[in-house]
Amino acid sequence: MSDRTSSLLDPQQMLDEAWSARLDSRQFRTRSAIAVSASLTGIWLIAMISFDLWDRVIGLWPATITMVFGSLVAGSTPQGGGVVAFPVFTKVFGMPPEVARTFSFCIQSVGMMAATAWIVINRRPVEWRTLAIVTASAVAGLAVAGILSAQSDLPFRPAALSAPYVKITFTIVLIAMAFVVYEGTRVSIREVHLGLPGLNGRMRATLVLCGFLGGVSSALVGSGADVFLYLALVLFFAVDPKVGVPTSVICMALISVIGMVYFGLVDGQLLVGLNDAGQVVSVGGDPVGLNEAGRLIYGEGAPAPARQYDVLGLWLAAIPVVVWGAPVGTWIAARLTTRNLVRFVTILALSEVISTAIFLKPLRTDMFLLSYFIIGVVLTVLVLRVVANRREQIFNLPEANLEASLHADRLDIGEGFRREGGTR
Repeated sequence: MSDRTSSLLDPQQMLDEAWSARLDSRQFRTRSAIAVSASLTGIWLIAMISFDLWDRVIGLWPATITMVFGSLVAGSTPQGGGVVAFPVFTKVFGMPPEVARTFSFCIQSVGMMAATAWIVINRRPVEWRTLAIVTASAVAGLAVAGILSAQSDLPFRPAALSAPYVKITFTIVLIAMAFVVYEGTRVSIREVHLGLPGLNGRMRATLVLCGFLGGVSSALVGSGADVFLYLALVLFFAVDPKVGVPTSVICMALISVIGMVYFGLVDGQLLVGLNDAGQVVSVGGDPVGLNEAGRLIYGEGAPAPARQYDVLGLWLAAIPVVVWGAPVGTWIAARLTTRNLVRFVTILALSEVISTAIFLKPLRTDMFLLSYFIIGVVLTVLVLRVVANRREQIFNLPEANLEASLHADRLDIGEGFRREGGTR
């Protein structure tokens, strides 16, 4: 055998060449993903310079700071950036829920679309069939709640549901998910799937329902479609969270773009006019002002503070942060273990509950609101636990067979199993 032939068949050389090719491919994908964020930053910079918008954003630094963390959450968890923006803006800065909703759509349409590009370029696993079903259903829910049940005679189309109830509804969704998902981490060992092998009628109906509810939630608070999709995949159908997270990120990115187009552009909520003092005096070209009760209305009234109503300025102030933060969040999520990812999601949801208890004063004074919160949490958690514990029977899923499913990708092993010596 010639030296050339021996060299071609040398196992070490073949391994080195394969590793080098893999490294080159990974570096190319990373550079491509970085180029997406850099391009979006460049477009933002050109717009800021061309229209001289610096004065509009310089006083809105709280939005920038808030979305540093919000963008990381948007890219790394099934809870969009709205899960940070909505409670901070409504509870800390006193922004009306409808304004926080529109801001969440606008900022997620940039940050989470950048994260989506990173997910696709870096070939993160995605459950595409589930994504298509849930997204289509979420659009229907968004239309019903955002168009048919909104008060169109007021700026920013507030929901018919009062602001405290909107905030509590958002909290109920997150606390239920946090509790039930955390329960899954207490199991020493369980079987997970990288996708759904087939969809039966009950599974499709569940995905449609989850998507619709997620769309309704998104119309109220600018987030929720991702949470419901994650619940369906991970809790009901035992899909690996590392598949559920990127799938939910893409879903919320698509819904956010649709929400931004309708609320921000078609309804004109991004077209906010300011006076010389930097206060809001028009929305969508129509004059607005605060009435004696402090509510924004069409017509004459006191100018409104930009920090609470200038969606365009808040959006511009946060864009350069989220186009990098959300992709970085996807990078972090890809390197977390499944259980650490779930714990991170749980901590974020619990922080929302704590902030509600601290900052939402009506919760401590309105017994009907408190009753709605307690009953809503209890009923939601009970329903989710029953469905999760009986998912094989409810959805006609095959029983878990850990003896036959020994591939590493099919097992989620917790610390308790290792402490008990199960890996020996």
